[in-house]
Amino acid sequence: SQLRPAEAVEGIARQGLATCDNFRFLRLAHEVSADAKGWVPLTKGGEYQPFWADVPLRVTWIGDGKEVKAYIESLHGQWSRVIQSTNLYRIPGATYSERTASSLSLRVLPRDCIFDKVGPFVGAEREQQSIAVAVSLIGMSYTTPYRFLTETSVGLRDGTTSGSAARHYLPSMIQRLPWPEFNQADQATLIEATKGAIEVAREIAATQEPN
Repeated sequence: SQLRPAEAVEGIARQGLATCDNFRFLRLAHEVSADAKGWVPLTKGGEYQPFWADVPLRVTWIGDGKEVKAYIESLHGQWSRVIQSTNLYRIPGATYSERTASSLSLRVLPRDCIFDKVGPFVGAEREQQSIAVAVSLIGMSYTTPYRFLTETSVGLRDGTTSGSAARHYLPSMIQRLPWPEFNQADQATLIEATKGAIEVAREIAATQEPN
């Protein structure tokens, strides 16, 4: 039988925030004092980072992003044209680098984060389902069949080595990835194995010195 897409189990992939002035609204985590209010972690793509990556950026989001939204409206008339998918902000799921010269690298999107246009959200609108969808897709995305599907979807003409032309892994492609007809035991095995890989990647990230 034909496989269902991930969107058939409430799986979605969406682009998010664009500030139009990163110098004004973004900071590195170490630039923000511990007692500063209104600074929220922001995922913004980045290098190839499978399973887990720290979130080094912060965006000012006081009053549900009032200052950022006002600035966008001054440029474009309506903030929602540029700041997308706000209903999904702070929901845990997965994220990845939408534009990269490397392969797709889905990784954890922690709770209470905002995601950028080039670091899209992958998950679901309901938190519990979002975690289940995200963890499953993270695990499956590193298997040979899913690698084949994603690489051919973006075009065989593009290389996969560093320095090659950047490719776009569009959110619409991610949410249409096939979703196997899991039985409960198989999905539990997949989730458990993926969580193990995430934990190892997290431990490795914790031991690496910042540049």
